[in-house]
Amino acid sequence: GLGMRLLGVARLHASPMARSCASMALTEIAPSGVNALPLLEQSGVFLSSFVAIGAGALLLTALLAATERALPIGWFAKWRSTWPLLGVLFAAFGLTHFAYPGAFEAIYPPQGTWG
Repeated sequence: GLGMRLLGVARLHASPMARSCASMALTEIAPSGVNALPLLEQSGVFLSSFVAIGAGALLLTALLAATERALPIGWFAKWRSTWPLLGVLFAAFGLTHFAYPGAFEAIYPPQGTWG
């Protein structure tokens, strides 16, 4: 009907990226269900997550500053000198997620475990 014709016209005049996204089939809904929401709501979830991460970073910065003030002089600097090592370790662990996905997938309990 008319709706199908309008959809065809919209696809014809859409950008290449929009056409490729429109042709992708939704194969599975994520456990969160976010990918099943309308695009505007998905954008809202992303934006609110982005804002929450930023707010958490600000809070952590304030917490670290308070910790530095509370510790005896020199202790925080010694602890801070270990942060590059921690960064290397976190990056290495992150890479292993891609190198050995089966090992990390096995950590999760089977579906239905939590109810």
